[in-house]
Amino acid sequence: MAIRRRSLLAMSAAGAASLVAAPAVRAQGAAGFPDRQVRLVVPFPPGGPTDLIGRMVAQRLSAVWNQTVVVENRAGASGSIGSNFVARSAPDGYTLVFSNNATHGAYEQLNPRNTPYQTLRDFTPVALIGIAPLVLIARSTLDVKDARELIAHARANPGKLNYASPAYGSSPHLATELLKLATGTDIVHVPFTGAAPAMNALISGNVDIYMGGVSTVRPHVREGRARALAAVYGQRVRSWPDLPTMAEQGINGVEYDSWYGLLGPANMPAPLVAAINDSVRRAMTNDEARQTLENFGIEAKLGTPAEHAASIREEMARTARVIREANIRVE
Repeated sequence: MAIRRRSLLAMSAAGAASLVAAPAVRAQGAAGFPDRQVRLVVPFPPGGPTDLIGRMVAQRLSAVWNQTVVVENRAGASGSIGSNFVARSAPDGYTLVFSNNATHGAYEQLNPRNTPYQTLRDFTPVALIGIAPLVLIARSTLDVKDARELIAHARANPGKLNYASPAYGSSPHLATELLKLATGTDIVHVPFTGAAPAMNALISGNVDIYMGGVSTVRPHVREGRARALAAVYGQRVRSWPDLPTMAEQGINGVEYDSWYGLLGPANMPAPLVAAINDSVRRAMTNDEARQTLENFGIEAKLGTPAEHAASIREEMARTARVIREANIRVE
């Protein structure tokens, strides 16, 4: 992880203190919201990137609103327990969820019978916070220097290369399957139980390639334990500008990333949604917030509710295509 929990919390607290110095911002058009504590649910355990970023957002919103925003971790069932709790809450803005497309898009498409909600039906997109690109890396002993050479090697050796993922149905899994579909290659999937064991398998030479977030893979690339091949993104990653994209290497149709943002229950009033979105923009539009996001490999992208909804629909359509064409089955 590019930044430890203690340092992130210290940075967030400092940023929140600077915001307190400014006049409190009251939401316009939402009857003075909020006038009491707001609950921000993170559907994952404490200490992970989603939790830490959610806490930063909560601290900054607390300062903007001059009201406490308490983070509540409700983990379990791949994030669906906490998310479902928010879906069943009152649509008054006082219970929100901070999460990503793993819980609001991919999970319900991979587990349609077991997911108790549908994102586009049961949630209101409130604010897009950022986009997390993926980076394709290879073990340091694999004789390829970029994505173009990797694909040539895979085509010449069908079924002989393998790739790691942190879980079946995870973004790295779906993104690599998208790569296989786009290039007509046969690369064997080796799922693990988390990013750490997947990375350990790659740097020990037990698997050949991996797609991961910037904060996960870059330390190993810097230390020579892995080789960066391409950014799996529509443009060069802001925090890794010398790494070419797939498209720049002639490999088209391979873009896969994750969004991070705020959602509330369905049927939230439009003026309330707009007011919360405006507060998020005020809280997060500064260099410190952007740098903190980049430390976690997330490109700051503050979006309107409509833009957040569009990101969700786009990701769900992409995921549905990969699941269908790669014949991925979980249930």
